[in-house]
Amino acid sequence: MKRLQRFSRVLLSAVLLSTGSLVIVGGGVALADGPRVCRGTIGDREIERNIVVPAGKTCRLNGTDVDGSVTVRRNATLIASDADIDGRVRSFGSNTTVVIQRDSEVDGPVVVTDGRRVILRGSDIDDDVIVKRARLKVTIVNNDIEGKVELRASRGGFHVARNDIDGNLACFGNGAPRSGSGNDVEGSKLGQCRSR
Repeated sequence: MKRLQRFSRVLLSAVLLSTGSLVIVGGGVALADGPRVCRGTIGDREIERNIVVPAGKTCRLNGTDVDGSVTVRRNATLIASDADIDGRVRSFGSNTTVVIQRDSEVDGPVVVTDGRRVILRGSDIDDDVIVKRARLKVTIVNNDIEGKVELRASRGGFHVARNDIDGNLACFGNGAPRSGSGNDVEGSKLGQCRSR
């Protein structure tokens, strides 16, 4: 009988692992939902899992509390306003748009590579901001950033102004126009941001 029970538990675990819905919690087994797919608007509510913005779709987080991270897929758009994101924000693939604004807070890093447009305005980022190879101008204005800011090889240039940055402000290989001033940087101002 014990052998049959053990076989049943192993079989159930194998089935759950194959569906991607198994989580080990304190030595026990618990079922967990996958990421929440966002197409459209999520309002003033709590989402207790990660969010994925699928390719080609737009996700608006308006006053949303996210107990997880947000991933933005190819050709997708994220607009976060007065949102609280407990994890990171990152974009996958080209032509993404990431807008974090209006008193939003992100507890992890914001990382955008090969994106179309990046706008961070009037928000708190409790980690690094890293933007590489954006197609259009990168705008970072009036934010409190607890990590570094690194802008590299963005064709549309940048405007970085009136931010409080705990780490370095480093800008290299970005196209024109390049503008901004009034940044309070505890680390070093480097490259194209040396006078910002």
